[in-house]
Amino acid sequence: MADEKKEAGPEGIEIWRCPQLGGPVTFGYCARMNSQLPCQRIIACWGGAIDVVAYLEGHFSHEELETALGGGKDRWTRIVEALEAAKQGERKR
Repeated sequence: MADEKKEAGPEGIEIWRCPQLGGPVTFGYCARMNSQLPCQRIIACWGGAIDVVAYLEGHFSHEELETALGGGKDRWTRIVEALEAAKQGERKR
């Protein structure tokens, strides 16, 4: 999965495919892609390659991690809600 190292730190490790973007990304991108906060899926994607929790705890405050990783709607929930809103919009016409 993340066998290739381009830099000494974990930021340069590249994963073969990002489930959100569909292409290769570095750990550094995943750690800062959400308004300079980590991606919500960072632990699931990178947990087998590096000690993600230790990295996150060393680089972000508890509040930042709660904002980035806590709750939030997943992609399918947002899609379903958008479809329902579109249907409601059509009914109002």
